[in-house]
Amino acid sequence: MRLLAITAGSWILAATCAAQESTVPASAHWPTFRNSHDGEWRVRWNKATQTPKAIFGTGLRLEPGAAETLEDARRRAGRVLDTFPELLGLVESQFVESVGQQLLQTWIFVYQQRYDGLEVLGGRADVRVHRNGAVSMFGSKAVTIPAGFTTTPRIDPDFATLIARRRVGVANAETKIRLIVHADVHAPTPTEPRLAWEVIVSSRTPFVRERVFVDAGNGSVIESWNEVYTCAFGHTHVRGDDGAPRASATERRTLARAIRAPKRAGNLVTGTVLGFMNTSSDGTSAATNQPIPDVLVSIDGGGSAFTDANGNFAISDPGTAPVTVRVNLDQLRTRHARGGINTFEGVGDPFCNPSTAGCVNNPPVVTAAMVADVVQATPGGAPVTLQLAQGQTEFEVSQVTSYWHINDVNQWVRSIHGDTTQLNLLSNVAVFDNWGASCNAFYSNNQTHFFSSGGGCTNSGFQ
Repeated sequence: MRLLAITAGSWILAATCAAQESTVPASAHWPTFRNSHDGEWRVRWNKATQTPKAIFGTGLRLEPGAAETLEDARRRAGRVLDTFPELLGLVESQFVESVGQQLLQTWIFVYQQRYDGLEVLGGRADVRVHRNGAVSMFGSKAVTIPAGFTTTPRIDPDFATLIARRRVGVANAETKIRLIVHADVHAPTPTEPRLAWEVIVSSRTPFVRERVFVDAGNGSVIESWNEVYTCAFGHTHVRGDDGAPRASATERRTLARAIRAPKRAGNLVTGTVLGFMNTSSDGTSAATNQPIPDVLVSIDGGGSAFTDANGNFAISDPGTAPVTVRVNLDQLRTRHARGGINTFEGVGDPFCNPSTAGCVNNPPVVTAAMVADVVQATPGGAPVTLQLAQGQTEFEVSQVTSYWHINDVNQWVRSIHGDTTQLNLLSNVAVFDNWGASCNAFYSNNQTHFFSSGGGCTNSGFQ
């Protein structure tokens, strides 16, 4: 669950899957894959390599049983590469495992692309294997190497080093050099591989570290990376000396007014919001009753306030008569998950199109009750407690748990980058719980989707 939330934070500026499918030519093998494997599949294409960098959906099972050990998972991941080499564009190169480890309920494998013994810059394949044995995601950024591509340089390393030093402007700098296949896997158009010398130029005085790529055929500089990083005023991590833009004067004044805003006169309605949730990284742990931070508590016809880190709130009210106080996780009622916590009863297949063969008799996806609580409180009186997920059912606990983790990750990101307005898009994330499938979860278009329990897996909102 935490992994998916972090992943969501890093993908908030990505286009939707549908948009990418309409603008990037599909692999000729993609329709064959979709026709050969049941379920709904989503794909994100890499424009530079023309390969599917991420294929995910209802999960892919190539062999039965669970993946309990690293070796079990490694075998399954390797089978994915062996089964779909044309779809992933793996046919011209070798792919060597560079990462093989477990994170929560998922085994993560990354394979670095090599051609004739040389690293292909940015070329890789990825496979994620769930502990239940199903493949949750796979894809590649595999650079196509054309026939006749030569790995014999025409210029020697000494000359390439001289070119790099002149580029940086430090004659006596230290250097490291190696021969690679250069490609730009982030380009908006198909990338062209080029044999290149990668030269790292570094110096303490002046302080310089630059990575220069020199064409090994003609000596031209393909590109260079300034690897001296600075943290600018806007809290953005950038290369070189170009700082991030400052927040606008209007934004700064708005923040200042909010900080200096006087409290409303009147008696205070105070209390705490609690909820049953699983705050661990183990999806099988028992739910515990914990404070819920950053959720909006409101008085009917009156004011409202967000809870603090301990779940406490205080709302000023001018009267003395009892008032109705309520809380839920709907849209715009949380500080950092403003898309709301949307929940279903876990029936039906959320990916199923009723017009598709095999889905006609599939039961519909039904919206389930959102966790909420309403209490009476007296302004100036005793603090009240609002309790979410009182019944401690799977559907209730998953809502509170997924909200807590989404909010926790958002706060963690802000602790690093600062409470900047540039992170507001991250706070608009929407969460969909208890979808009618199991053993998977996915992120798309600033929305996270968690599946209900089943197939030997816990509710993915618990992870």
